[in-house]
Amino acid sequence: MPSMVDGTTLKLADLDLEFIATNASGMQSKLNPERALIRHNWLEIFVRLCQTKYIKNGAGGTAKTWTECLTMMLNDVVIPYFKQFDSHAWRRKVCWQENVDYVLKKSLPVLKDIFKRNSGRYAAPGAPKFMSLSEFIDMLELGSVLQRDFNIKLLPQMFNLAMMTQVEEIESDRHLNMTFTEFLEALVRVAEKIEMPHLIDVSLLAF
Repeated sequence: MPSMVDGTTLKLADLDLEFIATNASGMQSKLNPERALIRHNWLEIFVRLCQTKYIKNGAGGTAKTWTECLTMMLNDVVIPYFKQFDSHAWRRKVCWQENVDYVLKKSLPVLKDIFKRNSGRYAAPGAPKFMSLSEFIDMLELGSVLQRDFNIKLLPQMFNLAMMTQVEEIESDRHLNMTFTEFLEALVRVAEKIEMPHLIDVSLLAF
């Protein structure tokens, strides 16, 4: 967000310091990685940054209290920026369309079989099967989906965008376990990005 990190009242070095301070404040586990921020860290770091930008370095002029500074940051910078990333906008425009729904319904038996064959690696015995990120990536690699302009680095983004938001991310790993419904959306996201070859080899056609 250029309007937030202006190089004067908030610098890249400030971001690094607050990232480290926020990340170090909680107990580390597989659900709270050592060098990453999870959702409650994400909220905490904005509070820390508002203290640096508005109280310590004087952005905003009149704001003095933490509440005023955080309100100013959210209203002037954070909320307008993140409004650009409405996940439902993509669903309404692309995923929730009749033609997509038709293809998914026609392919449902095959898709259920694919999900069954490529999930359950980390599920407890007797528990419902779910698909992990590693299984999702392995499945697409096995299916030769990855291309020059669509590489493996994009797959975690597709996986995460398709997952339903969960309230608890510290004591539960549900946000890492993809259900079949979420799997369908992830496939639509992947299909939108890849270049599908034409069913007919046009090089064999005589003009």
